[in-house]
Amino acid sequence: MRVRGKWGRAVPGLAVAAAAALAVGCGSSDDGGGATAAGTSDSGDGPIKIGFAVADSGAIAPYDVEPTQAAQLRVDEINRAGGVLGRRLEIVKQNTQSDKALATNVATELLGKGAVAIVASCDFDYGSPAAIAAQGAGVPGISLCASDPKFADTRTIGDMAFSFAPGSDVEATTDAEWAFERKGWRNAYVLQDESIEYTKALGRYFKARWEELGGRVVGEDSFPGGDNVSIRAQATKLKNASGVDFVYLPTWNPGGPAAIRQLRAAGVDLPIVGPSALDGDLLLSTAGDASDVYFNPYACFVYCEGGRGRSLDRFVADFEAKTGRKPSTAYDLAGYNLISALAQAIEQARSTDGKALVRALETMGPVQTPTEPFEVAAPGCHKPTAMPLSFVEMRGGRLTYLESVSAREIPDVGDGNGCASR
Repeated sequence: MRVRGKWGRAVPGLAVAAAAALAVGCGSSDDGGGATAAGTSDSGDGPIKIGFAVADSGAIAPYDVEPTQAAQLRVDEINRAGGVLGRRLEIVKQNTQSDKALATNVATELLGKGAVAIVASCDFDYGSPAAIAAQGAGVPGISLCASDPKFADTRTIGDMAFSFAPGSDVEATTDAEWAFERKGWRNAYVLQDESIEYTKALGRYFKARWEELGGRVVGEDSFPGGDNVSIRAQATKLKNASGVDFVYLPTWNPGGPAAIRQLRAAGVDLPIVGPSALDGDLLLSTAGDASDVYFNPYACFVYCEGGRGRSLDRFVADFEAKTGRKPSTAYDLAGYNLISALAQAIEQARSTDGKALVRALETMGPVQTPTEPFEVAAPGCHKPTAMPLSFVEMRGGRLTYLESVSAREIPDVGDGNGCASR
């Protein structure tokens, strides 16, 4: 397990350094653009359009709105530095309303406007329809942070699909390795949120890695998740369980914080470990003064003590200056980093052709970010598996950074995950 210190290794002077790395404003593309399989094309003149088929309303909007604003912040920075290949970047966005069927139509309309890539919602269920449309058009379909492994395995949606989240497999693996090796726990109770593919995959990968390490799952239960969580029966069963070191809670907001509040109210005082999706002020406002809760967001900032470097502080300040408020979660970094990576890929490919961009994203090396540089993809695995996650402790209603950890090995659970064993 690679355990890093606080985010002090963040890249100084990010806006300048990243602009230099991207070699923005240094010339024009070799081929002036690229035709897609569906006949849409980038003319090679005017701005390079990036289509955002994301939700401004509905269930997935809390995971889409601010990352899209962070993406616009990065576009503005790159354009001020001269653009990419002598052209400006432009985000063209339409609201999917968290409607999966509408997402297909939105993506198709954006492709018709000349988008060279489609950025999709932060979830497999909500984001895959737009990515499938992009795949059919021969352009990259990149989710802001879809975490189900199917999004990035290159076979479920196709070779044009990417995600900017390390994914539920990476999150769950990191949780298992951290709990076993850093905390010394051996007996886990899994309380499974069954609401979406992300949470289901978390449970599968946690159990697989936990048992590989030598841990035991000594009890299991489940709940539907969603907006109106009631786990009275599950809490009673868990309270009466014996030999449990900690509870693994594969969940997301808003159901996760509600479940934590109800577990503590029922007298379940065991440590609780959860995934990145617990990040945000909703955990604090809903779970109140809960303690002994641990989760692994992309970074620790805004609502979290410790773990920040100057570049991350600069990102927060710039985001607040642009939007009038601080970022709500570390998911906002995904939108910012996605634009950096896509610009770097266009620069390396010297083209906006879909296949050329895919090859560049797979091979171009680390992308500079407000936290640490990391590679965004590899052939057959279209997501950042080596991206470090920050372990955070909630105690008495306060969040504190503990350490930064990268998953050592993703288990093979037989689902065709191209990122397994990397």
